[in-house]
Order: sequence, then structure tokens, then C-alpha cells
Amino acid sequence: MKPEKATTIYDVAREAKVSIATVSRVFNKSPRVKPETVALVLKTAAKLNFSPNASARGLSGGKQNTIGVVLPVLYGGFFSEFVFTLHSLLENEGFDIVIAGRRGSSEELFATLRKLSSKIDGLILMYHKAGIREEINSLFPGLPTVMLSRFNRFLGEADLALNNITGAKMATEHLIAQGHKKIALIEGEKGNTDAIERKEAFISATEKGGISPENIEILEGNFRQITGYYAMERLFTKRKDITAVFASNDAMALGALNHFQSSGIRVPEDVALCGFDDIEYVQMTHPSLTSVNLNISKFGTLAFQKMTEALNGYDTLSEPSKILIEPELKIRKSTDFKRE
Repeated sequence: MKPEKATTIYDVAREAKVSIATVSRVFNKSPRVKPETVALVLKTAAKLNFSPNASARGLSGGKQNTIGVVLPVLYGGFFSEFVFTLHSLLENEGFDIVIAGRRGSSEELFATLRKLSSKIDGLILMYHKAGIREEINSLFPGLPTVMLSRFNRFLGEADLALNNITGAKMATEHLIAQGHKKIALIEGEKGNTDAIERKEAFISATEKGGISPENIEILEGNFRQITGYYAMERLFTKRKDITAVFASNDAMALGALNHFQSSGIRVPEDVALCGFDDIEYVQMTHPSLTSVNLNISKFGTLAFQKMTEALNGYDTLSEPSKILIEPELKIRKSTDFKRE
């Protein structure tokens, strides 16, 4: 029988028509809340039978009001924006954050978690391995944990996942809708799940769009800017008929743009260019770059919300939320030229 979901801080905030931060401040006895608001929140909490657990208020033995965040890597626009969003929200609620990068074996991951587990109130983890939820639950019982994924194929393991496939499909369909019939893809690092999902979606979208295999080119990259530059150098040495390029991330798209500008190739008049991730800088390039926005800020906000639920007693490890966050295509000048 499925256990009844515990009342959370979000239920109290919604019922009392106040912010989540206000409810948190009330239970942390913050002097920043008006007495009438304190009374309203406490009355609402009593009505809903809500009682924040000790770890959520930093009152359990030995805890430090600290959340551990373990990610595959700690560099790049995606992870920088995610950590910034998450840290801002946690800091506002009085939590410190400890960040670790770990994408090696599960044994290495567990060694890292053993070091952290006695020092943290909760864990936000992005690690892609089948069965990892059960292993975490077994090794660290009772540790409030939120599981994240950047990939569609790991949604079953995750509370939150990003929709890579839809993002790449949207980008490819946009280029086809602009009249492009010969399109190149700069793929990401071999074996990388981001790269695999985006490549598969690109191939599927070109097939559905009636683009024959001989009219697409797939070029090797590794998510670094310089590989985008050299991919375009190789491409336009052997064929001049490609009119659109989809890069699997913005860094490679910027490298491609640099090659076009140094070679006198006009964007978008000669070649349309689309990236992926929508990092802040692409809005300021000339021309501005069309890119897939993965809603990283929303990803960070929902991770914070799920962490708060976990701290308040909702068992996320045995019952994943499986929320798939949908991307948006930000159309800018680099694809703003329709071919007849």
C-alpha cells in the first residue's frame, strides 16, 4: 500500500497564502516575521497537522544546517548556474552548502558520501547509474536525499530530470522549418549521455523532416569551444552545401561562429547556427545565438523544493517524483533567415 504523503512546508505556505521562506522563518523563530503572520502560519500548520522535523530546523544531534551537493563535474555554464540558483535558495533558508564533484565509480561516490554523511542534513545527488537509489537508501538510511538527472533515460531513478531529447528535437525542427535541407551536427564527447541523446534526437528529427542521410553531416566534438572551430574547418573543406549547423552545446557553437567570422561566412545568410544550453554569453554574440534553454534555474529551484520536502519527512528515495523539466528554444538572430 502506498504510504500517505506527509504534509510539507509547501502545503502550509499554499494554505496560509504566504511564501515558503516565510513559513521556514516562522519555524526557525526569525524576528523578521510580523506577529500576525506568525500566528497565521502556526494556526495553519496545526490545522494541517504539520510539524517540521528536527533536521529541517537544524535541531537534530550534531547536524550543522548543511546540505551536501554531489555533481558529476563542477565546471561549465550548466553546473555554474545550477549551483548558483540552489545556493541562493538554501542560503536564504539558513543552510550552508558543501559541493563535491564525483563521476568515477560508485565505490568512489560512496567514499565521498561517507565523508559527508555525518556532516550534512540532506543530500542532492546527480549520478547516473541504474539502481543507485536503492544503494544510497541501503548505505545511508534516513538521509534525506534528492536524486537529479540531466538525461531522459535515467528519469526512473530521479526526482528531477532534464529533457535533452525534446530540446535537440526542437532545435533540429526549427532549422528544417527555416527551409534548411542540408544540416550538420557537431556532436559531444563520445560515450557522454548528453551527446548520445542529442545525437539520437537530431537523427530522428531529420528523418521525420524528410532529410536524407546523405544531406546530413555528423562531426566529432567534445563540448569544448575549440572542437567547434575545427569541426567547421573540416566540414567546409570537403563540402560547401551545408546551410545549417546544430552544435550539441553552446561552447562548440561559439567555436563554430568564430570559424565562420574568420572565414567570411555570414551567419545566418550563408549558414544558420544553433547551440544548446543557452548560456548567458550567447545573447551578446554577433549575431546573437539561437539556443536550447534547459530551464536550469527552474531545475535548481525544484531541487531546493524537493530537498525541503525530504527534510520534512517525505521519503524521496523509495518514491521518486519523476518530474521531467521541459526545455525552451530561444530563437535569435543566428537562425533568423528563411531559405526558399
